[in-house]
Amino acid sequence: MMSFAETSSFFQIIQEFNNCIQLQYNGELKINNVNGKVYTFYYRLGRIVWATGGEHPFRRWRRQMEQYCPQIDIAQVRSQFMDLSIDYWDYHILETLYSQQKINRETVNSITENTINELLFDLIQEAKHGEIHYERQQQIILDSPMSFTNVQMALQEMQQLWQAWSAAGLAKFSPNLAPRAISF
Repeated sequence: MMSFAETSSFFQIIQEFNNCIQLQYNGELKINNVNGKVYTFYYRLGRIVWATGGEHPFRRWRRQMEQYCPQIDIAQVRSQFMDLSIDYWDYHILETLYSQQKINRETVNSITENTINELLFDLIQEAKHGEIHYERQQQIILDSPMSFTNVQMALQEMQQLWQAWSAAGLAKFSPNLAPRAISF
């Protein structure tokens, strides 16, 4: 297993994503901020096949499942298949549901792309506001990926969304924030 770590800025992280494409990288790219929040991108042949981590991973998974798999009982799935000992528990659940023919390939692709896009957007926001660190670990974790994402297109789309978010005066606010009740 080969490992590589570095501290970076936004543009260096974009370059690292591009390096992974050019190298047809297999393995994981872990990116964390100074507060310890971790984003993990899983690669196969230079394409992202899954991403996890960031802010509220369970909420994100639940939201995706409710949107694309309303027929699935989330509580039952969670109790049967959720193994928090693995970093990619969310992918494991999708893989299990797909193999049991409870969801189809199109649903898996939609959930995968939306999850990756959300994490890329959050990562762009993190990188714009502070130092982040990344580390590559070259080992194949997801043997038979169910979906492949075009990283360059996803990054370009997320940068455009970030620019619109920023232009709206929301650069300091995360879309992951939730209102908090104030008691007097």
